[in-house]
Amino acid sequence: MSLRDDRPSGDRSASSNTIPAFSGERRRDEEHGAGSSVHQVYHGPPPQYGGPPVDPWDSGPMLPSLNFREVLTILRRNAWLMVLTTAIGTGIALYVASQEVPEYRGRATLRMEDARRALAGQFDGGYVDWVMWRTNPLLTESVILKENREVGAAVVERLGLRVQIRSEGFTWNSLTDVSVALDAEADSLTLHFLKDGFAAVGSTDRVESAYGVPIELEGVRFTVPAQPAVRQASLRVVSTNAAIASVLDPLKASARENTNLMDLDYRTTDARLAQLVVNAVAEEFQAYNFNRHRQISVQRRAFIEEQIRQMGSLLGDAYRAVSDFRRDRQMYGQLTDPSERQSSLHALSARRDELISQRETTQALIEAARFKADDSEDWLWSVMTAPGVNSNPIVAGLFSEIEGYRGEREQAVAGEWGTWSEHPDVQRLDGLIATAEARLLEALNHHVGGLDAQISALDGIHARNLENIQEVADAEMEETWLQHEISTIRNIVDQLRAEYQRARISEAVEMPQFVIMNLQAGQGSPLGTQERQTVMLGILLGFLLGGGGALARETLNTSIRRRDEIEAIFGVPGLGVIPRLDKVTAGSDRGFLGISGRKSGSGHSRSLDLVTTGDLLSSGSEAYRVLRTNLIFSHAVRRLKTLLVTSPSPAEGKSTTAANLAVAIAQQGMRVALIDCDLRRARLHTLFGMTKHPGLTEFLIRSHSLNEVMQETSVPGLYLIPSGAMPPNPSDLLGIDLMRELLEKLPQKFDFVILDSPPLLTASDATILGLQVDGTLLVVRAGKTERGTAQHAMHQLTTVGGRVVGVVLNDPDQKVAESYYYYNSYYYSSPASRGRPFVESDIV
Repeated sequence: MSLRDDRPSGDRSASSNTIPAFSGERRRDEEHGAGSSVHQVYHGPPPQYGGPPVDPWDSGPMLPSLNFREVLTILRRNAWLMVLTTAIGTGIALYVASQEVPEYRGRATLRMEDARRALAGQFDGGYVDWVMWRTNPLLTESVILKENREVGAAVVERLGLRVQIRSEGFTWNSLTDVSVALDAEADSLTLHFLKDGFAAVGSTDRVESAYGVPIELEGVRFTVPAQPAVRQASLRVVSTNAAIASVLDPLKASARENTNLMDLDYRTTDARLAQLVVNAVAEEFQAYNFNRHRQISVQRRAFIEEQIRQMGSLLGDAYRAVSDFRRDRQMYGQLTDPSERQSSLHALSARRDELISQRETTQALIEAARFKADDSEDWLWSVMTAPGVNSNPIVAGLFSEIEGYRGEREQAVAGEWGTWSEHPDVQRLDGLIATAEARLLEALNHHVGGLDAQISALDGIHARNLENIQEVADAEMEETWLQHEISTIRNIVDQLRAEYQRARISEAVEMPQFVIMNLQAGQGSPLGTQERQTVMLGILLGFLLGGGGALARETLNTSIRRRDEIEAIFGVPGLGVIPRLDKVTAGSDRGFLGISGRKSGSGHSRSLDLVTTGDLLSSGSEAYRVLRTNLIFSHAVRRLKTLLVTSPSPAEGKSTTAANLAVAIAQQGMRVALIDCDLRRARLHTLFGMTKHPGLTEFLIRSHSLNEVMQETSVPGLYLIPSGAMPPNPSDLLGIDLMRELLEKLPQKFDFVILDSPPLLTASDATILGLQVDGTLLVVRAGKTERGTAQHAMHQLTTVGGRVVGVVLNDPDQKVAESYYYYNSYYYSSPASRGRPFVESDIV
């Protein structure tokens, strides 16, 4: 079988291997219809297809991160998940809100004041609590109250809170005089209310009583004053620790800023209980604080008493030490004044100096006696006038004796009648004078010796005085230290006695530190429930969980999602991005030349997926025209005549892409042959509303001619070869020589031949056909096609030498903005642009 061309020369020029020149109308169509999207055409250098195999597990370069617009797209795509989680959250919130019980709040206010110190006055003014001084006392007391189990235990015992009500409609208004024995064990009590009385049933006993009469059962004593509105109620006896926790856990104690007020807040589901507990807490804390401070005063007084006793003992020991010291040192009375001792020392020094001067003078007179002349009157007068010498009685006596002898001698020799010097009487007087002078000189020597003795004695006295002064100084220092110790102990004792007096006065003051300002006057004020807030929170949490789940679902999804992943994953250009197709009716007024609702010979309507004939102004139609333009003008596919359209896996839109691409190329005024090579699951005949038989299978088994199997579609210039019957061995059938001959002959009669094949990874048909065509167009679906699967399909095709010219992405994450263009209906109606119908004479 051979093909021939009977068209005129004008038409035959389009059968060459190169793409024919378009008419002016077709150029205007390209400039007007596809020009606005020409930025999507791949303008890079031609990729080296058929090069080294691509690693199917290589994820390629790092993909771009999500932006805000993509996040919104993800949320919109997973709206079902967000609606589901929001509905679940809202339902849970409604259920929780329906189970909420209204709360009631009881409030009391305490004022902290120093009434004890105000009453004690100056007697309590010296005590300072330095720990409280460095902190906020009101805040400290609020923390003490919140953690004070002693106060909690007092409230539990006072109100009988070991008994807890476990029935709705029965409140603390229905119970009075509740008390629980310390040895009462945890148990449950059931109350049955009748008209004339009630019965209380425990684990081991049963008691009946009239209303208003107290009863006691298993350590629990209470009174039911009147018949309640319920017929039965349950009471639970809990442990003391649990009861204390039920008081302290809901309790809040807060200090008002810049005041001395502390607010108590207690919340519970029983209005009466809120009032009882908060008032009891205020009163018990006031009593606790009063007792605590009174106990501190008692302990302080006892401590001071003990200190006074110890200090008194120490003072007695100090007095005894002074007495023993004086007795040992033989110090009776006041010691000598230091100034007096100093004057005595100065007097001794002056006396010694005086004696030394006298000795030197006397010694000089003795030395002068050796050189005196015969007339010794001057020397004698020197002796008598010398300081200290004239006071010597011996010297004075001898001087008087010598003066007497000299006077007798002068009388004897004086006058006219005086005797001569050799007179025996004169000689006798001279001898007496000489003897007296000798004795005077000897007396002077003895005087010097006496002066030496006095000087030596003074030296001894001076030394002894110095020694005594040192001893006295030491004694005085020791005595001064003992006296200082006595004074110190006495001062301490005096201070302790003063503090003792203050402590006694403070102990005697009966005033609490906290004064109750306000108590809860009536039952606790209702707070209502948080139903609205709970529902809103449930909606918000459900929405957030849904959004988080959607993002997590998309993050864990390894499928292709965005257009910018194409080249990073496959290494080939992304030739088209097809948005999600909106279904149109068969009679749409935006159809092509009014043929969108055309019936086929079989009576079946055209499929709604054929958007290029159903809605020319939609974004889907524009996307297929962009794909057509990219295929025709791309440098990488410039000599493309036969094109295989396939996908890695099923349901990725390859058949829809092949059909719409064929229509778009035919609308450009080119003759297009569309072959359904998916012999297993053929679909193209359904898209065009045509019959499946006879088809490619019948042609390949030579039961029908090409003219019999090729059908003209409603789109001018587009011819379809359906799949035909399903053969037992599709792969073998597609690999025969007749199939290769068909693909060699059809490009001579048609401007473009498009083949739709099974997915690459489900059958080998696409791989076999990929070796027989000029190029393969790979179709993937966003959110469905896995990256590894797509790369594996790419690797499978390129390994055997197949040429992938590009990839088409269906349903991307980012919705393609719709661009509506207004076309003249006659724009596509030029007969010259439609080509000539296929006739049987083309087949030889």
